[in-house]
Amino acid sequence: MLECRKLKLLTLLLEWSEHFVMEVAAEPVQTPKKKRSQSEKVGRLKYIIQLEDEQNKRLEKIERILRILAKGLGCFLKFEQQMAS
Repeated sequence: MLECRKLKLLTLLLEWSEHFVMEVAAEPVQTPKKKRSQSEKVGRLKYIIQLEDEQNKRLEKIERILRILAKGLGCFLKFEQQMAS
């Protein structure tokens, strides 16, 4: 009796497993999300302003270095009128 039930359960499981075969798709179901650029995240105008501020900071650093060099080398940068012409 017990073996008969086991046999019936096994046959039912085998029948069900035939119906639930997974199919493998060639293409993925979900496409990866496109990452937004920084300009899209904060807005184009704000992004341009941020870039401009960064460039201004770099320019100020370079100008500061040039002023220090000009002060240190000032005595060597004085030319006489004959050398300049």
